Amino acid sequence: MKPKTAIVVSSAAFAGAGLLCAGATAAAVCGAWAITRRRAPQHLSGKTVLITGGSRGLGLAMAAEFGRQGARLVLTARDGEELERARNFLVERRAVRDVSHVLTLPADLRRPEDAESLIARATEHFGAIDVLVNNAGVITVGPVENQTVQDFQFLYRRTLRHLRFAADAGAPERHHREHHLDRR
Repeated sequence: MKPKTAIVVSSAAFAGAGLLCAGATAAAVCGAWAITRRRAPQHLSGKTVLITGGSRGLGLAMAAEFGRQGARLVLTARDGEELERARNFLVERRAVRDVSHVLTLPADLRRPEDAESLIARATEHFGAIDVLVNNAGVITVGPVENQTVQDFQFLYRRTLRHLRFAADAGAPERHHREHHLDRR
């Protein structure tokens, strides 16, 4: 039996000198996508994709592409109104089959309990999460010469913390699914 694989993608948006990081991240996402497409076709129909920071920008663009590939979407961000606008955008642009393919869940991923609740509600609604895109992060705006080392360290720590909370919250569900598949 072929084992199931979960895909985790990470992205962070930084302005100023961090713009290079965002560009490199976008290139890495595109490169990872191209590599996985060459290995074997990825059929996303019926798969569930959870995107943190999915209400606008890169997160919303990725949601539209995953939706066009047939995935069910779970979008999360701190602002519930922005999430509703994102859902409407995806439906109006026909990036998803219908509104039932988009679940929006406001959450503040700086708090581990929000990450755990997010995963629980998403798996309760759609079942297994097949792809986790960690796109949530913070942004500072200004010329690079005005950015301090402490500014970059803060952004780096904050972004890694989001990644850790979301990935850790999904770990028990992934472990259960993998263990269940191994017993078949």
